[in-house]
Amino acid sequence: MDPTFLISLMEMIPHMMENNTIRVNALPTLTWHRLHVNACQTEPYVPAKPCAIQAKSEKGKAVVSALESGSDCSAVETGVGKVVDDLFQWGITVTAAENTEDTVHMEIGSEDGGDCAAFVNVQAESGSDLTLVQIWKANASHAALRTVVRAESGARVRLIQILADASEESINDVGCVTGEKASFEVIRLYLSKGNVISGIRTELAGNGSSFTHKTGYLVQPGKKLDMNVIANHIGKNTESDIRAEGTLYDSAEKAFRGTIDLKRGCAGSEGKEEENVLLLGDDVINKTIPLILCTEEDVKGSHGASIGELEQGMLFYFEARGISREEAEKIVAKARLERLCQDTEDAKTAEYMHQIIEEVI
Repeated sequence: MDPTFLISLMEMIPHMMENNTIRVNALPTLTWHRLHVNACQTEPYVPAKPCAIQAKSEKGKAVVSALESGSDCSAVETGVGKVVDDLFQWGITVTAAENTEDTVHMEIGSEDGGDCAAFVNVQAESGSDLTLVQIWKANASHAALRTVVRAESGARVRLIQILADASEESINDVGCVTGEKASFEVIRLYLSKGNVISGIRTELAGNGSSFTHKTGYLVQPGKKLDMNVIANHIGKNTESDIRAEGTLYDSAEKAFRGTIDLKRGCAGSEGKEEENVLLLGDDVINKTIPLILCTEEDVKGSHGASIGELEQGMLFYFEARGISREEAEKIVAKARLERLCQDTEDAKTAEYMHQIIEEVI
């Protein structure tokens, strides 16, 4: 082994201990270290209590357990990673019985502004159709939620997450395993006042299963949003579609890691990813890292990204109609988020999303 490597490693270890940080949202395959995109660094913490969770089933068919301590939610791998497993000591279980359909609305809050964390175990049995709406209303120093989903054969799970909380830092961690012809659909709206670490990992294990991910975001001045989305194609004829769209204001920072891994044996599978970013103001930092890995021949993979400021032609259009640049920026930023509302398929949730967008922009 190269002795200079050992010397460099020994020099790094004290520095890491001194900083007392952990690596989350790591790329499955590392790229050039100097780019500083392989992972996100954050400070570990110990939650003093669980997040407050209020859950209600619309039709009464899904079974929601009480909040309990000691349950394990680490069996399904997630986007943020195992390094945060110890955060999640309290949680609830949502079970959708075979061939049932229901929507569960859930509010996640905090008490006394202290650090908090919780997890949600979702078990969707064969042929079930479950929509889970999670609305974050925490106001804590640190708040963390992990949602793990097991979608059995033919099940459809839709996860809608709305983060507009006032926590200083939020961790939103998701993991899913799909059975044969199961589908997992995720819609996320990020309007938080603080920093957000967001990860999701889906194992498309069953043949013919699918994963759809749509995220809309607005990162406030001086705040950070770090996202990691991983789609592992394992079964044959699996599909993934990863999309993200949002706006960065003055001095905001955003990282989006999107990984499609077409593994050996997933013949006939296809993965797509795309991100569109609007940059408003000075000193914004945008990192878009699309990654396609492939060890199978009979597959398709594609990625794209569009990053930039408002076009002069669009600004001229607005100004010709008496609309200032500031108002034009708000209109365009709002339109990017409003598109998500149309995809919710839930009138109550869409109305709430409209309301939150109006309040923030």
